[in-house]
Amino acid sequence: MKKLLIIVVLIAVVLSVTKCGSDKPSKKDENAQSSRSQADVTDITDGESADIRPEFKQAMDEYENFYDDYIEFMKKYSESTNPTAMMSDYLSMLSNLSQMQKSFDEWGESDLSDDEILYYTEVNLRIVEKLTEIQ
Repeated sequence: MKKLLIIVVLIAVVLSVTKCGSDKPSKKDENAQSSRSQADVTDITDGESADIRPEFKQAMDEYENFYDDYIEFMKKYSESTNPTAMMSDYLSMLSNLSQMQKSFDEWGESDLSDDEILYYTEVNLRIVEKLTEIQ
């Protein structure tokens, strides 16, 4: 049930992000987008596309790294017999959260390109998949 709820929430977030700040695409834009090759999709997954700003990629990578640390922390916490001994890990995780928020502030709130939206979606899907492991 939790997995389903996480997936539904992620889909809602992705759909809301794709609708923010974008005008209706022209037929030319739709045709160009639909003809994107598999190689282009691989480049976007790696974040190496020309349409992805470096500050956006850095923010998204730090976002994913934060959740990797969070998942590791929660696994360790669930197996621990002395959770108070994990305080330094928790403080380190909070420091990473602060850095992630700073990176998000640096790329601002400008509209995302199609490639950035795709990269954002892929990062979030990876995170959700990892989160389902720590039930």
